[in-house]
Amino acid sequence: RPDAAEWRDALEALKRDGFRYVVLHREIPIATSHSIWLSDNVESIFVFPPPIYQDENEIVYDLMMPDGSFYLGYKDGYTDLPASDGQRIEVGEDFIMHAWSLLGSHDARPCQSVTIESWWELLDYNATPHMLTLILSEADGNGQVAIGEKVPADKFTTEWETDVFYHDRLSLEIPCSLASGKYILLLGMKESMSGEPLTIRNADGATVGALFYLTTITVDAI
Repeated sequence: RPDAAEWRDALEALKRDGFRYVVLHREIPIATSHSIWLSDNVESIFVFPPPIYQDENEIVYDLMMPDGSFYLGYKDGYTDLPASDGQRIEVGEDFIMHAWSLLGSHDARPCQSVTIESWWELLDYNATPHMLTLILSEADGNGQVAIGEKVPADKFTTEWETDVFYHDRLSLEIPCSLASGKYILLLGMKESMSGEPLTIRNADGATVGALFYLTTITVDAI
């Protein structure tokens, strides 16, 4: 599959040579009805006018605008992964979390939200939808005091493509009645329908289990 730079050059050549129609086949990842994105470790979105025709196999765009000009826009996303607060992990057989960070301070108060930002990659197509889970637990890991769950990157994992970085933000709310103390944040992924957790492994391949320790949060209830 061409990388983002090759796509851009090819589409610019269409405009330069006066070609006005672009046909995209459905195997190309489509972000909306008038944009596509693809990546070779670089995420780029190519924005088209609304399609003039589409069916289950292809979408056709007319690049010529009413005033005779050509329309084609670009929106670049992540070209590099950000620095991470922790190590890369493998989740199940098909997912990698490359980087993550805590948004805000490690010191928190009851009723406050805690948010983790993370960047993911799919290694191979997976037909099973998955959910990300963020857990605030007692320091010994035994008592769960808060939980947050969502579809990772706000896009069903059955629609993910390989060779693309997916950005996620997952939050939970600290209970208003929680006592002061140190609590740990744990991350996991599970199958949406069965609830079966995926096994997590460190970058060296060592098995961690169903939940991965991210960091410690100090709650001050005073």
